[in-house]
Amino acid sequence: MHAPFAVGMPMKGRPGFVRRAPAIAFPLSNEMSIPGLPINQQQWNPILLTLCDLYNGMNFSFQKIVSHKTREDRKAFLFRFFRELRRDPEKSYRIDPRQLGDRHVRWAFKRWIEADLSPATIQKYLSHLRVFELWIGKRGMVRPAEVYAGDPQLVRRSSVALEDKSWNRDAVDLAETLAKADAIDAWVGAQLRIQAAFGARVKESIMFRPHLDSGEAVVSFLRGTKGGRRREVAIETDRQRDAVGHAKSLVTTQDGYLADPARDLKGNYRRFYYVAESVGITRAALGVTAHGLRHTYAAAKYESLTGVAAPVRGGDAIDPVLDTNVRLAVAKDLGHARPAIASAYLGQSVVMRRKVARCPPAVDADDRDST
Repeated sequence: MHAPFAVGMPMKGRPGFVRRAPAIAFPLSNEMSIPGLPINQQQWNPILLTLCDLYNGMNFSFQKIVSHKTREDRKAFLFRFFRELRRDPEKSYRIDPRQLGDRHVRWAFKRWIEADLSPATIQKYLSHLRVFELWIGKRGMVRPAEVYAGDPQLVRRSSVALEDKSWNRDAVDLAETLAKADAIDAWVGAQLRIQAAFGARVKESIMFRPHLDSGEAVVSFLRGTKGGRRREVAIETDRQRDAVGHAKSLVTTQDGYLADPARDLKGNYRRFYYVAESVGITRAALGVTAHGLRHTYAAAKYESLTGVAAPVRGGDAIDPVLDTNVRLAVAKDLGHARPAIASAYLGQSVVMRRKVARCPPAVDADDRDST
């Protein structure tokens, strides 16, 4: 029925750790997606649930098993997508999920453009559908976003920061915000300190074990990281030492996490965002987010190593070799495997910006013979 794949193969991002993927592969045809179950447009909900149970744990590239968050996001999107297909007042598509076709994707894309969704959101939705097409044996059904858009600018997203998203931009008083968080929940206050001091993600700070994951010179992050990649961040400032010391004072057990032991991971996650919103850590209130602390850390690291502000904050041009090396260091501290991702926090280098500005406009394919 299905051939096994990647059984016993080392999973991407798990050095030295062998993890078994499910002994099931994506179907080779639409009929094999759920063998023996005929098309039933009325039972779309349980059919979609079955497809999720069978395939949602697998990664598009077969290299790893996807995270729980990715599974939940993808599943929620798919149920919302097929529900909207059925309920649209203009054109209702009451289909079995296995009947998804090009016209349905085009219909959805049109709605996304009309709703003025961002290019990043649209690309993410299409990415979910590209994975789903494999579940139903229709590889290649979902086309590049530009094919649906007509105007490529509508769906072109940039991985380069165009505005400063750090807390420094809006002159947010970090100490005051931390004090407010402490007053509501000391655990959340400590988590915010770790995020600010080391550029940690929210989940990483919740799953941080201050007694086991910190030493005299470095702290390490493994649990909660993307791809399960361990990374070490040097302890170099008093703020970092204070953040670790504060975390240790709250966690009384050697292997304890920086989280309320009375709550599970999801409970601590929800609690964090509840407290964050309560103290104004939202775009609507203070104009910043918790993720902005990673931007703050990146900008501060860049400035400490170069002596000038990051490009996204108006910094001057520096030696290209130094700029590249510092971006590598920033990306490493933030836990990214791709050094280029540093541009999403720091902005494009001044030198590169000038090169782009000097480049002549691209020639359209239809105009090449006339030049």
